Amino acid sequence: MTEMSGTADDVVVINRGRVVTHGSLAQVTAGHRSLEEAFFALTGDPMGPGW
Repeated sequence: MTEMSGTADDVVVINRGRVVTHGSLAQVTAGHRSLEEAFFALTGDPMGPGW
């Protein structure tokens, strides 16, 4: 995810075939320390950081 956050302008997060969110990198990561943290928070993935 770190590599993607360094090259992407816009991001779409899909979870179980549904678009969870989309927008600029800044919009999607707002309130999170990283794109990875945002992804796990938005998808509710229990295997995210800290697991």
